[in-house]
Amino acid sequence: MIFYSYYDQLNLVDATRPIYQSDLSIGSINLTFSQEENISIEFNVSLNLTVSEAETGNTDNVIDSSNGTIPLKVRDTLWIVIPISIIYSTIFVIGVLGNIITCIVIARNKSMHTATNYYLFSLAISDLLLLITGVPQDIYHVWYRFPYPFGSGVCKIVSFASETFANATVLTITAFTVERYVAICKPFLSHTMSKLSRAVRFVLTIWVIAFSLAIPQALSMQIDTQFRMCTVRHEQTKHLFFISTVVVFVCPMSVITILYMLIWLQLRRSKLECSTQVAVVIAFFLCWAPFHAQRLMAVYANDYNQNAAIRRGFEILTCLSGILYYISTCINPVLYNIMSHKFREAFKECIGALKFK
Repeated sequence: MIFYSYYDQLNLVDATRPIYQSDLSIGSINLTFSQEENISIEFNVSLNLTVSEAETGNTDNVIDSSNGTIPLKVRDTLWIVIPISIIYSTIFVIGVLGNIITCIVIARNKSMHTATNYYLFSLAISDLLLLITGVPQDIYHVWYRFPYPFGSGVCKIVSFASETFANATVLTITAFTVERYVAICKPFLSHTMSKLSRAVRFVLTIWVIAFSLAIPQALSMQIDTQFRMCTVRHEQTKHLFFISTVVVFVCPMSVITILYMLIWLQLRRSKLECSTQVAVVIAFFLCWAPFHAQRLMAVYANDYNQNAAIRRGFEILTCLSGILYYISTCINPVLYNIMSHKFREAFKECIGALKFK
């Protein structure tokens, strides 16, 4: 789940700061003195405030009439919003189709019922659910940052789901990497570790860990009372996201890199296999590093409103990390399935079976 938290609040305050032009006129003042020396003063004051948004750069702001300060809907300019929406929608369609095809091919072909493919099936499920729970909300946020209309309960549930599925994706990739390492570098050990029952237990353990890691982060989400947005409570729980970065990015990235280096040493004569291993490591880093960098910046940055360059950099990072975060769900079916000759053959069998029906 991409955070639109502290930075967005500052951007909001800055972007929607109206210029108030005041006209103060005193209509009349009546002074009355009584014999008891009580003084009564009556006056009429006409105060006119006009709000100019000429300098806000955003004509989509709707100001709350109750106090004239809190915007109801804020978005970037259309030349930013429309391309991002198209990119998100394209990723959604490709990712959903790719992962559904992966699940169907593995489920319908008995030859694909292996320990390795159980991990890939779990990966496809987590990627599919990540797309379904995350992309629609993020597209909505691109168009309407404020207010969050779905309530505190939905805020926590969506956060919990997104965290769970993202954690499951990363942990499954890590487990799959360990499986490949054992199969290639420790073939004798693989006969015991690659049993289907063991793979099922590992997959279930991965999902339990993913659920457990998501609970504290989901509970830390709330609806900001001033800006009415689904955001994280910074001071109380921000360290949870640092721990999450270490557990579900730094550690998995280290394991994946080391194990694929060992696999590469074992298969360095095969150029195709080596290029695939390199692609997996690079793709994992590029898709997940900006995501975690953005989250840490969102919860740890304190005083950057004075630095326009840093703020602009965060805006770019937020956009880029959101796209790469979801692109990983499209890349995974390609790297782990479509590039496999066995998977392609199983896919052809599924297509052939559909034709005969």
